[in-house]
Amino acid sequence: MNKRDGEPVSCGTMRTMRRAVVSSLLVLGTLGSLGVAQAPAPPLEIEAAPDAIAGPFRTTVARVALRVSGEPAHLVRELDELLRSDLVLVPMVEVVPAGARTARVVVRPQGLEVAVALELDGDDASTPLFTSHRGSGLRSVGHAVAADLVAALTGARPTFAGRLAFARREPGGRKQIWVADWDGFGLHRVSSPRHTGMLPGFVGHVLWWTVLDPQEMYLTNEHAAGRSLVGGDGTQMGVAGCGGGLAFSSSRSGDSELWWGERDGSSLRKLTDHPGIDVSPSCAGGRMAFVSNRNGTPRIYLASVSGEAPIPVTEPPGETQTPSLCAGERGLQLAYTRISRGMRVELLDVASGARRMLSPPGWNAKDPSFSPDCRFVAYVARGQGVVVASVDDPSRRRVVVTGPAETVRWGPPPPPPLPIVDAPERVDELGAPRRR
Repeated sequence: MNKRDGEPVSCGTMRTMRRAVVSSLLVLGTLGSLGVAQAPAPPLEIEAAPDAIAGPFRTTVARVALRVSGEPAHLVRELDELLRSDLVLVPMVEVVPAGARTARVVVRPQGLEVAVALELDGDDASTPLFTSHRGSGLRSVGHAVAADLVAALTGARPTFAGRLAFARREPGGRKQIWVADWDGFGLHRVSSPRHTGMLPGFVGHVLWWTVLDPQEMYLTNEHAAGRSLVGGDGTQMGVAGCGGGLAFSSSRSGDSELWWGERDGSSLRKLTDHPGIDVSPSCAGGRMAFVSNRNGTPRIYLASVSGEAPIPVTEPPGETQTPSLCAGERGLQLAYTRISRGMRVELLDVASGARRMLSPPGWNAKDPSFSPDCRFVAYVARGQGVVVASVDDPSRRRVVVTGPAETVRWGPPPPPPLPIVDAPERVDELGAPRRR
């Protein structure tokens, strides 16, 4: 027996884990599903990517003066800070002191809720705008108002919403899974401190992760109270939704392959079958990206959900890992980590093959994950924490969670709670309906 994170681990588990570590592929991204094992077909045609460049994608800027008022004073301050923080991430908008269109925002409590109204001046090319939102949380209402303002100024509405999940090892403790709102608020731990939790991923609205206990590596989710939902021999690493189910990498059949199952973990089937190690799948827009060392060096491959043969889409230098695919208004985008004299996050436009850097030069940055609308990307930067940046202009960024983190994943917000209803009625054979 050996020990990992203070707990004994069986020799068999250690062997499979060591094999994954040596392959440099333990860090997983969001997952996808081919639906079938690799089937021969004409390869996708993607041109070789040029050297990555830095700089903004768009330069047209709408300038606006922001005026926040209302009562009480602490709500005004909090809302003003929230709006300015959101607008920092939008390169097409610049907040200026005066001399531009003016956005007037008024906040007031209404019972147990807050109401926020937005009025935006018109100009020669636009009409005035008035919108209002009401809700129980100032932050959710404020994010909605920020989206209204950006949409009015630029014609494109960002989605300031969702959850960030990541793994973190506290000093003297095991690695655990932490969750916060996309802007870093409400940070809390969701995994059990009795075991090691790592490699989070979202399947729809539900957060899943990998658990390492003394005898087994298995998959669980936030509704399972830590119990095993997908187990078995070998490694079970990383999970996310695709094709109506979930996918993950597993060494249950020997080497590490990609597997698919229903959302409850049933009906498992193998997606890939290759002597190399296949991990880190991510799918969007009918495509699937994953990492494989089948040609010696870990690289990202792209395949079609319909079964076209995988082809490499990243080139040396170094290794490329942790892919995140997103399908949006500009087509299919791929963010990933490049490991070569440090780590950096890059973006690949799949259709054109153009590459751009998303992390600043000199930062050790890794593990990107797109927002649901593909406009932003979250990643981990050593010495900084979890960073959220604009895809259009990566210099528009914020550190939303400080401290150590790895494998950050951006998922949708949790679904609203189910309404509480009275107990159902039943009809007796000889009487009127009565309560149970």
